[in-house]
This record gives sequence, C-alpha cells and structure tokens, in this order.
Amino acid sequence: MSQCGLDAENLDEEVVARFVDGHLPQCRCPFPVRHARGELRAALGHLLAVLRANAVIPARVLETTPVDEESNSTSSCFRVSGSSYSKGSRRPPASLAA
Repeated sequence: MSQCGLDAENLDEEVVARFVDGHLPQCRCPFPVRHARGELRAALGHLLAVLRANAVIPARVLETTPVDEESNSTSSCFRVSGSSYSKGSRRPPASLAA
C-alpha cells in the first residue's frame, strides 16, 4: 500500500478490484507474496470487513435504483402477509384458491 501511496482509510472494493485485476495478473513479487487470485480476494475482503468493524473505513454504501427499491418493497409485502404458499407447492392454499 505504501508503494502506491495508499492509506488504510482509502481502501475499498474498488481498490481491491484494481489490485486483483490490474496488478495480480502481471505480479512478479517474490516469495512470500501469495499469487492465488481467489485466496487474495477473500483475504482482502476480510481485511475490509475488519477495517469497517473497527471504524477505520466507512460502511459500504450500496447504490439502489428505483427498480431495486420497488423489488424490496414488493418482497417485504409478501413476507408481511404471512402466506405459506411456495413455488414447490402444487396447490395454492385455500385462501388463494378461486
């Protein structure tokens, strides 16, 4: 991080993606540096979680679209209704039958 001029406070998913997708494919860093993409992505994801848990970096903000908001609203309506009808059922409950 120090070679790139990054402080811990500047780490986020975008920085991790740049490292994994940009540096890692051409990485020639000597042992004991790990080069396994999945292993590093998991470790860096855990690092971000630890930094957030210790308030070193802010919580991740997920952008939502109007479609996301509508989808969340609709799915919560089904949870609140208490219906036990599921995709695996062959017959709807009597309350939903015509």
